[in-house]
Amino acid sequence: MVWMPGLASVVTDAGALLDFIEVEPQPHWRRGTRPDAPLRADRRAYDAIAATGLPVVLHSVGCPVGGSGAATAAQVDALRAAIARFDPAWVSEHLAFDTFALAGRRAHAGFLMPPLPCAASAGIAVRRIRDLRAALLRPLAIENGVNYLRPQPGEWSDGSFLRVVSEEADCGILLDLHNAWTNHRNGRQAIGAFLDEIPLERVVELHLAGGEALDGYWLDAHTGPAQDELLALAADLVPHLPNLRAITFEMMGEALGSGTCTPERLHEELATLRTLWAHRRTRHDPTPARPRIRPRARPAPAWPPPPTPADWEDTLSAMALGLDGDGVPDAALARRLRDDPGLAVLRKLIEAARAGTVVDTLHGACRMLSMGEGRNGLVARLESFWRTRPPQPFATDEALAFGQYLLAQGIDVPGLADQLRIELAACRALADGEAVSVDVTQHPAVLADALAQSRLPPPAPPGQSFSLQIEAPG
Repeated sequence: MVWMPGLASVVTDAGALLDFIEVEPQPHWRRGTRPDAPLRADRRAYDAIAATGLPVVLHSVGCPVGGSGAATAAQVDALRAAIARFDPAWVSEHLAFDTFALAGRRAHAGFLMPPLPCAASAGIAVRRIRDLRAALLRPLAIENGVNYLRPQPGEWSDGSFLRVVSEEADCGILLDLHNAWTNHRNGRQAIGAFLDEIPLERVVELHLAGGEALDGYWLDAHTGPAQDELLALAADLVPHLPNLRAITFEMMGEALGSGTCTPERLHEELATLRTLWAHRRTRHDPTPARPRIRPRARPAPAWPPPPTPADWEDTLSAMALGLDGDGVPDAALARRLRDDPGLAVLRKLIEAARAGTVVDTLHGACRMLSMGEGRNGLVARLESFWRTRPPQPFATDEALAFGQYLLAQGIDVPGLADQLRIELAACRALADGEAVSVDVTQHPAVLADALAQSRLPPPAPPGQSFSLQIEAPG
C-alpha cells in the first residue's frame, strides 16, 4: 500500500498482508526560503519509513513526464537521495504535466494535469522519460492519469497514447486501473477498449483505489476501499499481466476515522489484494520493467490537427486556475474548454487542494479569520488570493504567500495579525531548518487560549510587545 500520513499504524499492524510499501517522496521534501536553497528531505519521515523494515518502491508525484517542463536539477538530486536511502527496485512517475508558461516563466499548475494525447505530446513524453531514467539509473514505469475533460478534436485515444509512449520510450507501465475506470465512467475511452490498446506485457505494477462522486463525475479521490466493480475488473485482468510485480492500494490517511474506512476494513482490502495476487502468472520476463517487444504502428494523423502541446498546457492551466483574464494562447481551445463541464471539476479539485494546504498549515490564523469574517469571508479571501498568483509546489511556499497576502490587507480581526506572524515564522523555520525570530503585540498564551475556546482574543494593550523565537523541528 502507499505510505500516507495517518496510515503508519495500519502498516505496522498489517503483518504478512504487506510485502512492501510505496513511498511518494515529494511530500517529505522541504525547500528553503532562499532562492538558492536545495531541497531537503524530512529526516524523521524517512526514518519512520525505514523503521517499518519493508522494501520500498518510489512513486514520484512531482516530476511528471508528460509535459514541456522538465524536472529541475534540485528535484533530480532529491530523487537520487531518496533512491540512495531506500534502494527501490523501480521508480514510477505520472504521464502528466504540472507546470506551464506564465508571463515568461514556468508556473505550477497545482495538479497533475492531463497531456493532450497526440503525436507531438508523445514525442515530448518519450524524451522526458529517457532523460529521467538516465538521471536516476533505475527502471522507470509511467502511470496513466485521470482526465475529466472531453476528448478534443484530432486527439488520440488514451490507450493509444499510453501504448506509443511506453513502447517508444521502452519503459514499464504502472497501470492505475482506477484512473482508467474513472475515465470510462466519465465518458472518455471505454475501459475494455483502453485495455485492448495498451501493451499489457509492460505492466509491472497495478494501482487500485476507491473514489467518490462530484457533480455527476466519478473522482479518483482515494477516499476508501475499492468498488466491487473495479475489483472484479482487476480479478479478470491480473492473469493477463505476464510481468506484474506489484499490486498497490492507494488511500488517503484522512479516510481512517472519517466513517469511510476503519483499520479493520483496510486490512480486509489488503487481504482481497493478496487474493488477486495469487491469480497472477508465476513466470516473469527476466527484465520486466523493460520488455523487448516490437512496437506497433502509431495512430494515423488526425484531422483537424490538435493544438500544440505548449498551447494545450498553457491554455488549460490558465483556465483551470482562473488566470485567463488577459487572454490565452489558443482562443479556439479556450472556447471548447469553457463549454466542457470537466473544467469546472478540475478547478474545484485544484481549489480544494490549495485551500486544504493553507488551512492545514495556517490553521490558527484561518480559524480566527473564519470567526471574524465567517466561513464565507475566508473563502472570499482565498478566492481573491488565487486570482493573483498560481499555486506553489510546496505547502510552506503556498502558506507563506497567502499569509503575506492577508497581512498586506490589514484585516481588522483581533489577534489575526499576530497569529499569522507566528505561523509564518513556523513555516520559515520548517522550510529553512533553523530558528526564526518574530515580534508580536499579544502574548502567545492569550492567542492559544482563545483558539482553544473557539473565540477571538481581546485587543492587545497599547504599546505591548513580545519577541519570540520559533525553533526548527528536530
